[in-house]
Amino acid sequence: MGEEAVMGEEARMGEARMGEEAVMGEEARMGEARAACGEAPRMDGTLSAAEQAAWSSFLLMQGTLMRQLDADLRRASGLSHAEFEVLLRLSWAPDRRLRLSDLCAASLLTLSGMSRLVDRLARVGLVAKAGATEDRRGAYAVLTDRGLAHLHAAAVAHHGDVRRRFLSLYNDRELMDLACLLRRFTDHQQDMTDPCADHSPTLE
Repeated sequence: MGEEAVMGEEARMGEARMGEEAVMGEEARMGEARAACGEAPRMDGTLSAAEQAAWSSFLLMQGTLMRQLDADLRRASGLSHAEFEVLLRLSWAPDRRLRLSDLCAASLLTLSGMSRLVDRLARVGLVAKAGATEDRRGAYAVLTDRGLAHLHAAAVAHHGDVRRRFLSLYNDRELMDLACLLRRFTDHQQDMTDPCADHSPTLE
């Protein structure tokens, strides 16, 4: 009976060791998976190393690139980047006209900020403002012939600056991959709230 007790105890210890080894093996496999895929998102509200690297790199790139392109545009055409973007979007629109609310929704400006920007462009003849017949409270921005010509002249230099400062850093395959990754974000925004609300951030 003593020998049977010892054998039983050894069997139980063997089972326990097998269980511990199984747990350790599973933890090792999970560790390898985390190492292969990057550090897992943290549950305490802080950013993982991969998240921090991606976010900080994006912020640095965005801030630096936008400042550079804005300065390039102002020197070449007298337009800010926000003003250039408004002219560009109007050139794409049917009849070269868009509601101010639609221009606002595609920008970082509030509706009042967009209205002031369009007023500045209107004062130099690049844009005209027109009332919305279907909505007395609404207004349209209309790209003038002078505005279109100014846009075309500015775009030549601007596209060269964009290529020199950004696009030339990547090959065609990388640019396609980048476009797909960024499109995932824009597709995600379709269900977001109106960006033209008064609490929206402004550029002015």
